[in-house]
Amino acid sequence: MAAYIRQRPPRWFSTIASVATLWGAVVCLAFLLYSGVAIDTAIASRMFFDSAPGWYMAVYAAAVASTLMGGVALMTRSVLAKALFIASLGLLAIQITYGLIDTHMVAAQGWSGMLLPTFLVAVAGAELWFAEYSRRRGWIR
Repeated sequence: MAAYIRQRPPRWFSTIASVATLWGAVVCLAFLLYSGVAIDTAIASRMFFDSAPGWYMAVYAAAVASTLMGGVALMTRSVLAKALFIASLGLLAIQITYGLIDTHMVAAQGWSGMLLPTFLVAVAGAELWFAEYSRRRGWIR
């Protein structure tokens, strides 16, 4: 029954929601920078993004947009946060799979090239967990 009653969240909820929104803004900025929309980037990343298929850039854009919208949904205490973080994690999985299979990322960079994708999956998983935790507590609905 408690999941259906909107509970007042603790003070730290808004801090975590703000950090999640800030993280979403940072990854959106990273997308703009690396895709070359904002400024010219390094030659290596330009070569990757110039050779990437169009669907990859669409998946990348959707992943960062869903991350930012998930953070905003948390701030507004909307239950849509969980769905947006699920979408973000799924789209991130598609990106990483493409990087591993089609671009031979591990062969080119070694296993250290997996540090950033691992970190990104951990953050996306933590955001999803927190959205579900908040839903179960009645802080979002």
